Amino acid sequence: TRARIYDRDGSLIVDSRKKIVYKPTMSTYEVVSADSMANLGANPYAILFDEVLAQPSRDLWDYLAQGFGTRPNQRLIGITTPGPDRESFAYQEHLHSINVARNPNDDAKRFVYMGYMDEDADWTDESLWGDPNPGLGTIIDIDQLRGERDAAISKGDLSAIANFKIFRLAQ
Repeated sequence: TRARIYDRDGSLIVDSRKKIVYKPTMSTYEVVSADSMANLGANPYAILFDEVLAQPSRDLWDYLAQGFGTRPNQRLIGITTPGPDRESFAYQEHLHSINVARNPNDDAKRFVYMGYMDEDADWTDESLWGDPNPGLGTIIDIDQLRGERDAAISKGDLSAIANFKIFRLAQ
């Protein structure tokens, strides 16, 4: 089948390749494979890395970041919850980011915005749900969160409770 190509405001969007090309500068925005070795030698200006907790190791993160070289204004943006595994790369980054948020001079190049709930906080207290969910009441429906919480509690399903705490409260 033929790839669909659209031209919008100087951009070329190639659906079949999951790629956007900004024609005036020939800059690209593209999806890359999760194979860390396949990304050795990448030369990015910026990286948007979603769901860091899904990574089995820090290899892909490190290989992509290594590719920055001496590029000016480099950006690596990681989006994730810390996940349940305290030995994981995502959890270690979570702890480091908490530390940097409290002590910015510990990693002056890192900007941290985190929405999470302290581990010792009462996860059932709705008044605390705003920090880990800054879109609560706009893009996140509190009734849906209540329903998920209540269903997990009423079933006594420890796995559902753990998932609610991890994925809805970053706890």
